[in-house]
Amino acid sequence: MSNNSELAYAGEAPKRLQRILLALVVVLVAVGCYYNTLSAGFVNWDDPKLILENPYVRGLTLENLKHIWTSPIKETYLPLRVTSYAVDYELWGYDPQGYHLTNVLLHAAVALLVFLVARRLSGSWAAGFFAGVLFAAHPVHTEAVAWASGRKDLLSTALLLASFLMYLAARRGARLRWGLVAGSIGVFLLAGLAKAM
Repeated sequence: MSNNSELAYAGEAPKRLQRILLALVVVLVAVGCYYNTLSAGFVNWDDPKLILENPYVRGLTLENLKHIWTSPIKETYLPLRVTSYAVDYELWGYDPQGYHLTNVLLHAAVALLVFLVARRLSGSWAAGFFAGVLFAAHPVHTEAVAWASGRKDLLSTALLLASFLMYLAARRGARLRWGLVAGSIGVFLLAGLAKAM
């Protein structure tokens, strides 16, 4: 009996490696498509208003966070997006390359989540891979990735997809897992604090 389980485990290792490689390719395609944005500056549209001229992104102080989470900033209440700018400021100051790097990494994370959701819904690793690569490389995401203020799209999409994956995991099996349902609802609500749609 133990020989059969050892053979089954040995057969799973190459499949697991293949799945990891598929996910890695999706991430690399996402990064490769938008790597050139790292040399861009801030876009003279909303970037100055939301980042450069916003005193509340200048550090993760308690006072700044209190204002971010209790008051609208420039006519919008998207505290998760503004908090992400404050984190960027802590890491990079006003170097636009850092803000663009954050967006590229978020885009890669979203593409990976698309891969996982499509795989879960279709039951096919190939379908998940195709969906992930198509999402990663599609030019419709250029504005969200290349424009620092477009981060709201990346954050909300990542959180919505993570919420959906948690919900699907909660439904797996005979019993509904209420902890995952609660987590899914919490992550969904965070998505609304990144972008109001």
